[in-house]
Amino acid sequence: MSRAPGIMRCSVLPVVATGRGIGPAYEDKIARRAIRVQDLFYPDRFAAKLEPVLEFHNFVLTRFFNRDPVPVTHANAELPAEFGRILNKALEKDRNLRYQTATDLKIDLSRLRRDIDPTRKTAAEATSPHTSAERSVAVLFFENLSGVKEDEYFRDGITEDIITELSKIKGLNIFSRATVLTYRDKPVTPAQIGQQLRATCVLTGSLRRAGNRLRINAQLVDTRTDFPLWSERYDREMQDAFEVQDEIARKIAEALRVTLAPQG
Repeated sequence: MSRAPGIMRCSVLPVVATGRGIGPAYEDKIARRAIRVQDLFYPDRFAAKLEPVLEFHNFVLTRFFNRDPVPVTHANAELPAEFGRILNKALEKDRNLRYQTATDLKIDLSRLRRDIDPTRKTAAEATSPHTSAERSVAVLFFENLSGVKEDEYFRDGITEDIITELSKIKGLNIFSRATVLTYRDKPVTPAQIGQQLRATCVLTGSLRRAGNRLRINAQLVDTRTDFPLWSERYDREMQDAFEVQDEIARKIAEALRVTLAPQG
């Protein structure tokens, strides 16, 4: 690039500064301001031409040292928030809070790359109810909708029989009666049971009686999604309580054996 003899141009910091009255156009104006060699012999003229250049440099340095940078996610919302944290730490004003070594920076970037890898499976996914061969079921005490005291014994008995039958299924972990007894007649959700007991599924149900007719509803719920995996209704005549308990417990166990079988 040709240059007129006796002319030198002032350089500016390779930084893009934005602010009121100062921007790319102003920076270009400063960068193109020519200072002739002979201006050095006229201090007033030299100072007048140099003043706006120094003003711009001071502006940039002030912003650099005293103001936090604009979050990178504002420029590109698709960037991971963790990348913004890493960049902010690298640009931290306090030297004690910045990365102390390049190795530390490399470790954080490597961890970020691993975490955003779409092919990587998390530990939670690897042990989720849908991918694990073993499942754990909490059989809650059925709800007595009739309100009849005599049905409380039947409710407790059928719950215990279901626990016994399900415990016979290989690869299925069933919580004991003593464990689920805490939740009897308490308003708890399957999600809460999943969090407190680490159960993958919850079997809930209700019973109500009209004369000698008994209706039992049972439902198996996935504690992670709160979606029902299986549900059934049973209508029976109450002629022999033990016989009804045994029959319903066996039918529920047979149904859950199929529903909870590992998918090949």
